[in-house]
Amino acid sequence: MDPTLPDTPSVPTDQGTVENGVRTFRLTASEFEQKIANFPIKTVRVWGYNNSTPGPTLTAREGEPIQLVLTNNLPVPTTIHPHGLHQPNEFDGVPAISQPNPVAPGATFTYGPLPLNIRDHSPTTRTPRAPYRNSADWTG
Repeated sequence: MDPTLPDTPSVPTDQGTVENGVRTFRLTASEFEQKIANFPIKTVRVWGYNNSTPGPTLTAREGEPIQLVLTNNLPVPTTIHPHGLHQPNEFDGVPAISQPNPVAPGATFTYGPLPLNIRDHSPTTRTPRAPYRNSADWTG
């Protein structure tokens, strides 16, 4: 039986690519215009990932190794801190603590590969036999 992919309206779903048995997600942190209201139409400048805020929903199968490749197109250093993963401390993404050197503007950093051992912050983000769902809950 195939798992059901999560439905996250208004937010892109990213299944990544599989390279050498590792599911890779490429995230680009940048500033862009985003519509925040339909009537009247209103747009604002925001920071986000892959031209979306919140960022994309990342999906993978439980037990599958993943890696997150972050390219920083923001004017300041940044990190990502994935929730729901049990990653080694050096990939935890907490600036000045577990990641002493945040990703500089224009630079790229790879987190992982990481084992996909699910540790949900909420029981509503996972159902039996469903792929991992992360609401792209990052700090930056």
